[in-house]
Amino acid sequence: MRNQWKRLVTSMLIVCLLFSSIVAAGVKDVKAEQRIGENTDSDMSEEYDVKLTYDVTGTWDGHSNVEVKLTNILDEKIEDWEIKIPADFEIKNIWNAKVISEQDNEYVIHNADWNQDIDVKGSVSFGMMVQNDAKIKLPEYCTVNRICVSAEEENYKLEYTEYSNWDDKVNGKITITNTSDKRIEDWSLMLDGNFQIESIWNAAITESFEEVDEQDTYYYDLENAVYNQNIEAGQSVEFGFIAKCQDKVEITNHELFEMGMISEDYMEEDLEDEPEYEDDEFVYDADFFDSLEEYYAYLNSIMPKKKSSAKSRASQSAPEITPQPTPATTAAPTPTPISATIKHELMFNGTEGNKAVQNYLPLSNGIYTMQRNGDDVVLMKGKLAEKGYSSFVKKTDMIGFAHGDTFEQFFVKGKEYYLLSGNVREGKGLGRDLVIIEKKILEKSFSKKKFEYKKNSKTYLQMSKLAYANKSGRNNGKSVTRVAGALTADGSTLVMWKQLTEKKGKRMELSLYDMKKIRKIIGGRFEKTLSFGGKLKKELKKACIGSIQKHYYQDDISKRLLHPNESFQSLDIEKNGGGWKIYISSGSEKSNSPLTITRMDVRRKGKGIQYNAFQEFVSLPALLGQNNSVNPKFELEGCHVVGNNLDFGVVAKNESEVKQYIAYVPLNSIQRPLIEK
Repeated sequence: MRNQWKRLVTSMLIVCLLFSSIVAAGVKDVKAEQRIGENTDSDMSEEYDVKLTYDVTGTWDGHSNVEVKLTNILDEKIEDWEIKIPADFEIKNIWNAKVISEQDNEYVIHNADWNQDIDVKGSVSFGMMVQNDAKIKLPEYCTVNRICVSAEEENYKLEYTEYSNWDDKVNGKITITNTSDKRIEDWSLMLDGNFQIESIWNAAITESFEEVDEQDTYYYDLENAVYNQNIEAGQSVEFGFIAKCQDKVEITNHELFEMGMISEDYMEEDLEDEPEYEDDEFVYDADFFDSLEEYYAYLNSIMPKKKSSAKSRASQSAPEITPQPTPATTAAPTPTPISATIKHELMFNGTEGNKAVQNYLPLSNGIYTMQRNGDDVVLMKGKLAEKGYSSFVKKTDMIGFAHGDTFEQFFVKGKEYYLLSGNVREGKGLGRDLVIIEKKILEKSFSKKKFEYKKNSKTYLQMSKLAYANKSGRNNGKSVTRVAGALTADGSTLVMWKQLTEKKGKRMELSLYDMKKIRKIIGGRFEKTLSFGGKLKKELKKACIGSIQKHYYQDDISKRLLHPNESFQSLDIEKNGGGWKIYISSGSEKSNSPLTITRMDVRRKGKGIQYNAFQEFVSLPALLGQNNSVNPKFELEGCHVVGNNLDFGVVAKNESEVKQYIAYVPLNSIQRPLIEK
């Protein structure tokens, strides 16, 4: 009997355990289902800045007390917060904040000065007494109304006072005076000079770097010390420092910033004042010359004199650039090239194929091609057939849209957009701006057979004054002579390649931008002019992930990372874990430079980026008769990451014919180390 009782108790316990497990699993599944489709704060930060939570702490006679908490969901500090919220109630009293305006059932609420900024993942709170007829309801997320803008030069004055100097040190102060009749809120300062700050008070250095040149210029980004964040009309703030300086202190450049209301006026800046470069400042690529000898002779003719940074040193000429040995005469072993595979032939009608396809865009059942025609581009569309792309039809002439080396597709909220380059200087054929245009806008031009680039256009986003588009936010080149760009497949990261002229010579620059931040700056509308050198300079600087700068003249030409083997054709970018892989195609048929693919593995480091670089020569199969005979010349054009391959265009020429193809190499075949940094 006792054994039967034990078996009964044991059976009941097993049943209970099984039942509880089933219930627990069911609850777990329900919770999992509830999480599906829910947006996290990280997801919402693409559109919003703060999460808003509130608690009604008391109600009486149609009135309520409400405590509101704002939490920063961005990855950077929110400065001088101000929000706009819809309201079906009337605010009778408010504390720890102030009401700026009320219109059309919307309130603009501003900080109370002492709670002006919200740190990353930090929060601020304010309370209000409201009169309400219905249950109070506030949005879960909202955006801030203010943005960092350049202060007008006539609204402030900056002065330097020196207290003492000894050896190579100085002790001085800088005074900023508000000469306007309005308060300057949450000031910050960009400051350049010939002095290296060692200690500072009443301000803080957020970023600094040195550029070694004839003057050894130091660049500083400064912010207020919180307790002196606002400058009232007619008032001043001061900060002091001790710095190392060889000569008399010189402030070579300064720009004051303040927080202001978001305004369309900041976008619609006149671009007519963008500085032009002189003809003798323009640097041609090897593509423009018939031989490497002619190209090197040209480089030596324009190469500037190189001076050391110390005054006592005599100036000396830069070493003469000479052609690098070809593989046939190089003593060192030549790297084995990787083999490209032909994917499709581009079978144009008649003479249409004589113009090289500079870039292209694969479609589901066809292809768009960009062919350069002087300062313009011809957009063609072909169909995919058994032997390749054929039945090409001209869609439109793109007037002023440059070389055609930038042609990218991406999607935002279900809408399709294209990235292009534009703003050609007449006769040069290379773009100086980047343009983002919605697909349907471009396709409207197909009926007219013409789409013209226009400054300050209201039909597409024009990114201009790109000499300022770098991590420093400074104009590191006198002007941009060429720009190209690419986007990750999800449109989240923009890479921008530029060639610049400057008094110290020529420079190549590559910068990465967070497109989520750029979309916020433009309010999500790709129909504006966005000047990187305008009032929004500092906001755009925040959107820059990092920059890589390379001087045009380097002793080892084979390692010119941003201008491989004297040629740049195109680039693409893809995500790689927490970083990116950037691919650059190069190779000029005019100068017989090697066909090359360069890969840069880029990752964040502190407030900037670091990278490793890899490069491979590319060999092609016979494309023009047996063994590519009869003086063949080849050129790589465009490049796009497609699955596990890098696709690119190939132009093959000899004395009698021109053929064009789409080819590819596996991504994992680009392995030869070039640079680690």
